Amino acid sequence: NYDYSVCLDAAAGKFDIIFIDPPYRFEYGRAALEKISARGLLSENGIAVYERDRAFEGEIEGLEKYDERKYGKAYLTFFRTAR
Repeated sequence: NYDYSVCLDAAAGKFDIIFIDPPYRFEYGRAALEKISARGLLSENGIAVYERDRAFEGEIEGLEKYDERKYGKAYLTFFRTAR
């Protein structure tokens, strides 16, 4: 069982899909998105999907929020590399 930060630091290459589903009571998702952006882990058409219990507010440098949907109590927010 690895900490998300260790996994992202060790990731090699680029990914088409990264799904982030931390415990809702923590803000690990924002930190994960920032690290994904800083390390350039998304492929050219890759997406990062962040699940949480409320709408996403704010911005992540280097990423563009392009969609958000609510399913039951969960919000899925979709990000891609800023164009």
